[in-house]
Amino acid sequence: MAHLDSIEDLNPYLGKLNGDLYNKLNAILPVQVNLSSSNSYKHYTDDVHAHVYVTEEPNPALFAYMLLHLQLYYDHIVAGQYFKNQIRRPHRLFNIMSIRCTDEMVNDLESVKIYPRFLKMGYKQEETPFFDEYRIDEWCFRYYKENYYKPIVTWQSMEYFIYAFIRMKSDKNPAHSYQKYYSQIQATDPNLFAILVEFWAAWELYDIDQKWTEYPPFVPIIMHFADSLENHLPEITNKIHR
Repeated sequence: MAHLDSIEDLNPYLGKLNGDLYNKLNAILPVQVNLSSSNSYKHYTDDVHAHVYVTEEPNPALFAYMLLHLQLYYDHIVAGQYFKNQIRRPHRLFNIMSIRCTDEMVNDLESVKIYPRFLKMGYKQEETPFFDEYRIDEWCFRYYKENYYKPIVTWQSMEYFIYAFIRMKSDKNPAHSYQKYYSQIQATDPNLFAILVEFWAAWELYDIDQKWTEYPPFVPIIMHFADSLENHLPEITNKIHR
């Protein structure tokens, strides 16, 4: 039975660059394409279908990016899900990291990894999703800045500290400069900033196509990051307010 908002004619969303990938994925697990109620492209999977939500205005490049996200699931590259589970595993981190922000971070971390595949398909850098949009806005940055250590650390401000860093790092537009933000974040909490810098350096080196035998290469990267965050918390636990 078709979804009420399902897109029957996919031709405007498909092209010579993304058609083969769509056919390949659709043959493994049917791809259900629906009209988005939030006017944005999104994706998720269940046991029956893969789902892509699109806007009324077709954008083959954005559709391709959603397919590449789904391909990670099809290929059993579950780094994003592992990150989501580990980052909220410790009780204290669970109380800080919300599902919404964690989902956004996972999307950004996966986007960085599928970006080379996107270019390899034949798309251009400027066709990368959100290329023209800054990955951080003044509100998000100001929210963390005005609440961190003044005089307590709120759970939202620490979450946004991490969220803001990952969002900025995932921006693929070389014309966007975030140096003033990085400098101010570093000045606010140098130790937490160092943890994030270390994690990002390891994440960039992680190759999603790397073959492995014992365990996926992303496991120690994410486990070390989660442990480092948890170990950092005692330094400011007495100042965190929910």
